[in-house]
Amino acid sequence: GNAAGGSAAGSTPGNAAGNTTGSPAFGHIVIVNDGSISPTSPPDLFAQLQALGCTLLQHQTNRGKGAAIKTAMRFIASQHPNCTGVVTADADGQHLPADILSICRRLSACPDHLVLGSRDFNQADVPLRSRWGNRITSLLFQAMTGSQIADTQTGLRGIPQSFIARCLGISANRYDFEMNMLLAAQSDGLPITSQPISTIYLENNSSTHYHAVRDSLTILWSLLRFSISSLSCALLDLALFTCLSGLVFAHISNGVALAVIVARLGSGATNYLLNRHLVFGRAHRSTAIKYLTLFIAQMTASALLTTILAATLLPALVAKILVDTVLFFISYTIQQRLIFTERSHAGR
Repeated sequence: GNAAGGSAAGSTPGNAAGNTTGSPAFGHIVIVNDGSISPTSPPDLFAQLQALGCTLLQHQTNRGKGAAIKTAMRFIASQHPNCTGVVTADADGQHLPADILSICRRLSACPDHLVLGSRDFNQADVPLRSRWGNRITSLLFQAMTGSQIADTQTGLRGIPQSFIARCLGISANRYDFEMNMLLAAQSDGLPITSQPISTIYLENNSSTHYHAVRDSLTILWSLLRFSISSLSCALLDLALFTCLSGLVFAHISNGVALAVIVARLGSGATNYLLNRHLVFGRAHRSTAIKYLTLFIAQMTASALLTTILAATLLPALVAKILVDTVLFFISYTIQQRLIFTERSHAGR
């Protein structure tokens, strides 16, 4: 199961029941039975939780961790739209109540930040697969985004109200949902804050539904999709450029520039479709217009710079590889922050 609780500062009316100190408190706790309850759990477990005042939401079949979290988020957003945000917590015994409250307090203090409960993976009792799995994803996340996050796989998170709609728009429904949440926050420029929490692994983490190989590959896939898309289109671009510049436009004035333009048209259309459907998973009407603007600018820069370098210093193919490598990093930053983003779309 997974849990999500709406958090609010004491000054927010109706969301801090029982709070007389003015400190942050949970006004509403939502439990999601995601269809994977352990057969060893008490048969009346959810009835007991409801008797304590929790709201119970149920999935008849397991649809993944991400789907369960989104179910809780959707409920909180519709029933309690004025809360500061939500705190999500896994139900596998790894998160102490004190740590959940500390994330609540941090979110209340920083209501425009994504707050991550950060574990210490250097402790001796941390299972090897957990230690190295998190290290690898953290390093890849840093390589792809330039941002360092110590615990990319934490399930204890404080998510601001303004970011909930964005999270609900993420297509991933399993463990990759949480990595995609981080990528979305990075894309939108949402500050990410880490809060140290206890590191607990019961019975060597035997209760987890996380499959080390399958789910790690799914998470890594979230990070590698843009690189794969760009590399594939770069190879297509170079292949088209080589054929066109060496055969079709070999004896034409400005043949290099023409070859660059035609090759980029083919690879650019392919790149847009891959990024729209495979990488960023977001598409609305303004996306195509913004991408086309970037595409024309990038194509013009590639044609101009490649022509200049090919005419003065380098072979045409070498010049194109050099120019397009620089443009790749510029293009990634622009697409991530300005084009494939739902900052305005999420507010609808």
